[in-house]
Amino acid sequence: MTPDHDDIEQAVANGDPDRMAAAFFAPAAVRPDLMALYAFNIELTRVRETVREPLAGQMRFAWWRDQINRIPSGKPLEAPVGRALADAAIRRALPLDLIHGLIDARGQELSEAPFATEAEFDAHGAATSAAIMKLAARTCGAGDRADAIADRAGLAFALVGTLRALGLEARHRRCFLPLSALAKAGIGPEDVFAGDNVRVRPVVHAMAARAMSAIRVARQDRIPVEALAAILPSVLARQYVLLLQRPDVDVFEAPPQLRRLTAVAALARAAWTRRV
Repeated sequence: MTPDHDDIEQAVANGDPDRMAAAFFAPAAVRPDLMALYAFNIELTRVRETVREPLAGQMRFAWWRDQINRIPSGKPLEAPVGRALADAAIRRALPLDLIHGLIDARGQELSEAPFATEAEFDAHGAATSAAIMKLAARTCGAGDRADAIADRAGLAFALVGTLRALGLEARHRRCFLPLSALAKAGIGPEDVFAGDNVRVRPVVHAMAARAMSAIRVARQDRIPVEALAAILPSVLARQYVLLLQRPDVDVFEAPPQLRRLTAVAALARAAWTRRV
C-alpha cells in the first residue's frame, strides 16, 4: 500500500469509524477503493468546517466537480484522495452522476439552514448516505442489486448521523432537523441551539423511530453477499437507535457511543444473516 493509501485509510479510521469497521467485511483487494470513496466523502463534509464564507465553500465544491469531470478522459486529478477515487471509479465503473449528486448535496449544507420538511431531509439522505452505500456496493461488485436496500438503510444512517451530531452542530448554531418535525413538537431551532433536551427529546425520539422504520423495511430483503460491507454501516445505525430511544438520552451532553464489542457483534451477526 502506498503512503497516500496509508494516509487515506487513517483519515477514514479517524473521521468515519463506522464505515471503516464495516469495510473489513469486504475482500482485502476491494478495501482501498472503499477507503478512497469514504475519504472523498470526508473531504466534502469538512469543507463547511474549513471555510469562513459560503462562497469559498462553493468554489471548493466547484473545484471538486471539475476534478470529477476529468475522470472519463483519464486526466490526472490533483489531490491524493481524488486520484484514489478516480482509480476506484474507473476500476469499479462507478456512476459519476451519484458522485456529482453527493457533491451537490454537501454543497447545500453550506447554508447551514434547517430542512423545511422531512421530505427535503429524506432527499438529502438519498443523495448522501444512500448514494455512498450504492457507490460502495458497486465498488464491492454488487452492481445495482443493493440499491433498494441502500435507499432505506441510507436514510436510517442519515437520520442517526444527524441526531448524534445534534449537540455539536447546536453549539455552532446549526440545526439540520426538519422544521416540520420541530413544529410538530411546538419548538424551533432556537430550542435546539439552547440545548433544551427536554423540549427537543420528542423530536429526537420521533426521528429515531423513523430510522428504525426504515431499517425494518430494509430488513425485509437479504443483502447481496457482495454488498455486505457497503450496507453494514446501517447495522450500527440500528444499534444507535436503541441508545437514542432511551428515556434518559441527552444528545446535547454527549453523542451516544457504542461499545466496541457491541458493534463488532452486531456487524458479525448481520454479516452472517445478511440482514440489516
